[in-house]
Amino acid sequence: MKTPTTYWRFVTRRFGGLVGLGVAMVLSVAQAAPVPAASLSVGEVEQSLRQVADYILEHPSGRDTRHWVVAPLYDGLLETAYVTGDATYLAMVLDLGTRSGWMPGPRRYHADDHAVGHAWLDIYAMDPSRKERLKPFVERFDEILAEPRTEPLDYRQKDDGSGPAVTDRWTWCDALYMAPPTLARLYSMTGDERYLQFLEKEYRYTYDQLWDADSGLFFRDTRFLDSRTERGKKIFWSRGNGWVYGGLALTLDFLPEDHAFRGFLEELFVEMTAAVVSTRQEDGLWRPSLHDPEHGPVSETSGSGFFIYGLAWGINHGYLDRETYWPVIEQAWTALQTHVAPSGRVGYIQGIGRGPSAVAPEDTEDYGVGAYLIAGAEILRTLKGEGLQEDRPALLKAAEAKLAERRREPQAYARLVPERKDDLAWENDKVAFRTYGPALRDAVENSGVDVWTKRVAHPVIDKWYAADLAGRASYHQDHGEGFDGYKVGDARGCGGLGIWVDGKLVVSDVYQWAAIHWSRPDTAVFSLTFEYPETPWGTVVETKRVTLELGRWLYRAESTFTSKETGEAIAGLPVAIGLLAQSADPFVRKDAEAGVLALWDEFHGQGLGTGIVLEDTAALRDFRIESVNGAKQALVLTQTNDEGRVRFEAGFGWTAQGEFADMDAWLAHLMDR
Repeated sequence: MKTPTTYWRFVTRRFGGLVGLGVAMVLSVAQAAPVPAASLSVGEVEQSLRQVADYILEHPSGRDTRHWVVAPLYDGLLETAYVTGDATYLAMVLDLGTRSGWMPGPRRYHADDHAVGHAWLDIYAMDPSRKERLKPFVERFDEILAEPRTEPLDYRQKDDGSGPAVTDRWTWCDALYMAPPTLARLYSMTGDERYLQFLEKEYRYTYDQLWDADSGLFFRDTRFLDSRTERGKKIFWSRGNGWVYGGLALTLDFLPEDHAFRGFLEELFVEMTAAVVSTRQEDGLWRPSLHDPEHGPVSETSGSGFFIYGLAWGINHGYLDRETYWPVIEQAWTALQTHVAPSGRVGYIQGIGRGPSAVAPEDTEDYGVGAYLIAGAEILRTLKGEGLQEDRPALLKAAEAKLAERRREPQAYARLVPERKDDLAWENDKVAFRTYGPALRDAVENSGVDVWTKRVAHPVIDKWYAADLAGRASYHQDHGEGFDGYKVGDARGCGGLGIWVDGKLVVSDVYQWAAIHWSRPDTAVFSLTFEYPETPWGTVVETKRVTLELGRWLYRAESTFTSKETGEAIAGLPVAIGLLAQSADPFVRKDAEAGVLALWDEFHGQGLGTGIVLEDTAALRDFRIESVNGAKQALVLTQTNDEGRVRFEAGFGWTAQGEFADMDAWLAHLMDR
């Protein structure tokens, strides 16, 4: 971090003899809107930060934990933790990073899928011994650097899917928030110059495409270069430019002081500052369309939040004169409070889109909350000044302690497990399951569902994996908490699906893509995507969403089947849902009216009941028993509805848990769930 200096001293050092004119221009635009007297206090800003952060922790959005939408929220929560010293906010990001396997999103080149790297790598920096938090992003960018995209991609060109996607390079300005801060962190943490070289090359490419020197702002993408609003104004998106402005700060934080590209970014930051301040409106905030405030005449939160953050960061790092810009920040932050409900819910956030649009009080999104938090945290850092003592490694230890305490309590939990062949595992206080990932694509396992029997209410997934991988204790043996004694192989296990074609079951391989969804501790939610190639319907894609609630023996599943070629839902698709017997002669019970199929097995000296409950009983076609590698597999035959969906529940009960003594008790539970 730079030692704070005045703006004058910074630009004198950077721009030399041109400083007089540059400063005059920036200072003049700083006064473009009236600035009423305001005085921010440490207590008030911290209270508002906590209120908003606490609200979002209690009301998670359900987003994929690696999605770009939630990445700025992680940035905001981390900064809130740093400036308040409250490990609660860091603990949440730590938890979601663990659930995500510390991995980027699934698309190799897409900058959006690199954005969570800010948070994952910031946490790694607090404890560099945890290499699993660094490794996935090193691997991802090593893949990119080995085969970089070089095509002059342009949104105005038709993207027919035959070659690289338009978004395989940073062809939209938002990308300058998503990827560059991650690359800068990777360089800082590895010393590998290739990351900075790639960062500079791609950043300049985007700048050359989208920068408008006359306005000092970025077009969203090349489709906007010649577009105008109804009033003939150039279209400069508030949030898009907010992404760039905030991304500059997050990138510069990790660039070497003497690196040549740093000067380019510093000059860009100062140039953008003039344009940013000149486009604020009478209330001190920014409208969705910066040059045409009538196009959505209500101020928008996410763009405003990122601009406030950048301005405060500029003061704290010596790029902006505090006397000039602090009144602008005070006015804007005070006005931004009108966008926060008494509950702490942040509104007036433009939804996901590709350009400016109107906003309303009820409109909210994670990235807007993140922009609010990161802005408030930077303001609080300014207010606290030298009195703020940040000990991030100690804060991480406190967060880890909080998380460890939470793990001792019953909860619903799901996580990606890249360290064990890309498993995805989930559990609650009653049951645990796993399914298999891409690392097992050439193995016998496919899309079946494994069962982990539990004797205890507290979570066991992390503990069992860690002990097994370290060679301390195998989870295939019962050490008092339960074990994995269930056999799946290439069968359906407990609730795996397949397509029924000409009297035969066609199954998919391991999942193609997986996402953990951010949810409350009493509910685990995740999504999986599978593919069925060369079927009578072409390549069929199954998107499966699974929910497991605390206290339940069954998980809920909703699978949607679409054509890969057309993207359309496939109605009336014949589908089978399976249960694999664990003994040679299981008890089988079925009830067509209730849509229930149940098995009861002898299982390692105990009894094990597995079951399926079909939601739409009118879609039930039959029950079937077949042989898979010498074992019996029971199937529920059904079909997709008009939307291409099948909904059902699946799960198990184990006599060692003391809840179900026999088939009658298990079946009664399924019938009366």
